[in-house]
Amino acid sequence: MLKFGTVTALDHKKAQAKVTFPDEQGRDGGGKFAVWLPVLMWRTKDVSMYSMPVKGALVVCELDESWETGVIMGEVYTKKNKPKGSMKENRTVAVFPDGTEVRYDSATSELLIDAAKDVTVKAASGTVKIDALNVEVNATTATIEATTATIKASAGTASLLDTFTGLTTHLFVPNA
Repeated sequence: MLKFGTVTALDHKKAQAKVTFPDEQGRDGGGKFAVWLPVLMWRTKDVSMYSMPVKGALVVCELDESWETGVIMGEVYTKKNKPKGSMKENRTVAVFPDGTEVRYDSATSELLIDAAKDVTVKAASGTVKIDALNVEVNATTATIEATTATIKASAGTASLLDTFTGLTTHLFVPNA
């Protein structure tokens, strides 16, 4: 049977939530009936995708007749809790409490990461590659730390407006 309830507690290690069903008052002898249920996840075996509901969220649950076995199928929007971000057809969007938004539009093949703070990309034993038609970097300060740094360009202009320190070698061949 399909039932709607409110999340009142969370167990992140077990991926379970306690759901209270106000319409089932007195079922367990108390004021409101509540039960611990596992949260349905997108993937759990080879690829693990984890996202728990939050306390106070309205969730939809599938339960057996005895209310002993069931699963939280997901959260649902309410009049107070409406979709956030730029929702529209062909978009998958994740909006976090600090305003960070990750958005993919399958119609335009555009991926947007709009972070409220820092973004870190790590490749502990590999290479991070950016392969694009154009790459633009706009920053107040840009820092590159490397044992060796190579910048190659087949056309265009180069302008360096600072002083190099340390053991440096400069080779600039314009129009070569």
